[in-house]
Amino acid sequence: MERDQQVRDDEVSVLKEQMRQLIHHFSHDLRNPLVNIHALLNEMKSMLAESEAGRPALLNREMPETVKLFEQTVDRMSEMINGTNDIYHCMFDNLEYEMVNIQELAERVLKRFQGRLTNIDISMTDLSDIWADPLALARIVEHLVENAVESMTSTGGKLLLRVEGGDDFSTLIVSNSGSEIYPDDLDQIFLPFYSTKNDASGMGLAVVKALTESHGGRAWCESEPGDDTIFYAAFPAVPVKVL
Repeated sequence: MERDQQVRDDEVSVLKEQMRQLIHHFSHDLRNPLVNIHALLNEMKSMLAESEAGRPALLNREMPETVKLFEQTVDRMSEMINGTNDIYHCMFDNLEYEMVNIQELAERVLKRFQGRLTNIDISMTDLSDIWADPLALARIVEHLVENAVESMTSTGGKLLLRVEGGDDFSTLIVSNSGSEIYPDDLDQIFLPFYSTKNDASGMGLAVVKALTESHGGRAWCESEPGDDTIFYAAFPAVPVKVL
């Protein structure tokens, strides 16, 4: 009994530390977009003042771009908040398992990116079903596909989705060409708010990791210069109860 209690205490301590780090990163990284919003609001006020004074040239010339930057900043804040919410729920909410048809799920997700796939060759093979929470798995696929599409937006390339089945795990694999992740970044890309892209929230891959681990699984990435970047999300064949 004492050993079981010690195990539970250790698990709770780990969970508390994870929450502490999440809250710290969230409060720290949310400051940057808030500072940007204040700066953009001040610019808008200046433009409106110039216009009211009978000098609308500045308003007409710069307001559209300022509004665009404002929208992008708000979208980034929204992604940070939604991602933090996803991580919180996968720590504390119970999963509802069922056999998920990955073929249908992947097709639904890809439709959302239809306008961004014109120069990307898509391949889907061996997409066998995965035993998982369908909502959580949908979020995982969406984030992995979005990450791959963003990496190939300017260059184009190949996007591959497949599932490797096994006795113990079913592994979802999403790979893309046209980009690489440097070794120093590989250990950090799954951390909340960490991103190699200037305009990204850094929450997508953190959510992938958290949701996969909430199933008792594991997420990781492989990337070599001149080769494809490959993301893996492995799910136990038999549901695992995770604290």
